[in-house]
Amino acid sequence: MFRVSSNLVFRRPWPFLLFFALGLSCLVPRQRTGVSPVERQAITARFDHARHRTSLLETGVTCLQCHPMVRPEDVSGDQTEDRVPAGVCHACHQDRGSAGAPQRCTTCHQELEPLLPEWHRGRFEHRHGRMARLDGERCRACHQPDACDRCHHERGTAEQRVHDRNFRQLHSIEARIAPSRCDRCHQRTFCIDCHREEPRWR
Repeated sequence: MFRVSSNLVFRRPWPFLLFFALGLSCLVPRQRTGVSPVERQAITARFDHARHRTSLLETGVTCLQCHPMVRPEDVSGDQTEDRVPAGVCHACHQDRGSAGAPQRCTTCHQELEPLLPEWHRGRFEHRHGRMARLDGERCRACHQPDACDRCHHERGTAEQRVHDRNFRQLHSIEARIAPSRCDRCHQRTFCIDCHREEPRWR
């Protein structure tokens, strides 16, 4: 049997630590990469075959192009239980898709919450800028390039924050000038969180 001198382990621990770490990594279950949780779960969508049939057949798209896992002999009528990959729908229903195809998610999806990736949850409105700067392609997979303009239009660039860095010192002026701008993101009670002790807020 192979024996390792304990003296050798203490003099040169790196090879043994590496071997130990690699051994532990085999015990940790691996997670699939490259596929977001949204792509892995079944997401229901309204789909009207009658509405699609005309436009798809005119462009030469067959049933099997959208339903590759269905055998023609298994299909009866309009309904299939086939799960269609999102990319099939997005080929027409995103900005680079077919002219006239609705682009709004709510056209097909009744609930948008299951569509949101995990990184959209929590305090996303405060973290999204950092995420967009790190990987803007992730954002553009679902959002139009002008989506940022809804909140960032007054800044002229999506790179800036909703509030400037000196906002704590100047926010009372802006709030008096245009209180409705605050209401776009904050509830009326938001101010009380910080100003509770001030006499004018009681």
